Amino acid sequence: MTTPKTFGLEGTFHDRSHIADRIDAVTRSLPGWSAHRIAGEIDDIRRAATEHGLATVARLAHVLEHRLGEAGGAVTAAPFLEAMRDAVHLDTGSEDMSGLYLAALGQRFHG
Repeated sequence: MTTPKTFGLEGTFHDRSHIADRIDAVTRSLPGWSAHRIAGEIDDIRRAATEHGLATVARLAHVLEHRLGEAGGAVTAAPFLEAMRDAVHLDTGSEDMSGLYLAALGQRFHG
């Protein structure tokens, strides 16, 4: 499937919506997919997020990929996917904002 070229603000919204849709598709498919398949989809999302300057989404995807591989799939992906979905629309590209969001998630995930 070829994504139509868009430019400027319209392109930014289109790219973010496309990435959010992909995250939603993975979330819906979690019960039937192997950890390997989930990791492959997350890797694709991470690459797209990096390409479109969504550093927070890319970082969360990287952490989820690592945890899936480390735990042999025995990790709950849903909270990470939820955080990635939220970050798609919150990510400003600012390292400070990204750091604050990730720190808040760390508190939520680890108490």
